[in-house]
Amino acid sequence: MSEFIPCDLGTGVLNLLNENSPILSQVIYPLIAGIGLGMLFHAPYQVFCKTLNPQELAIGTSAFFLVRFTGATIGLVRVYQSFHLTVLIRCRLVGRSRNDILRARRS
Repeated sequence: MSEFIPCDLGTGVLNLLNENSPILSQVIYPLIAGIGLGMLFHAPYQVFCKTLNPQELAIGTSAFFLVRFTGATIGLVRVYQSFHLTVLIRCRLVGRSRNDILRARRS
């Protein structure tokens, strides 16, 4: 349970970064998040070591991470689509053609 603390803190302080942040902050903040994230990966690996034969360990681990990262990618795309639709609705651009939108941007 304590592995969530550095992961949460690290990803939380990543929001403080911008293009003008000091180099030390740009190095330390992702490192904190990475350490916490790495600690979260240890638990599934222990389950695989106990349940799979040594010959099947590589296949099981890679299949698990394939599913995990595919799910994360789908989740990120869904969040982006939701954000993009919100922006379009606020700008009253839903239902307009691409040419209308480009024409509105130019004027």
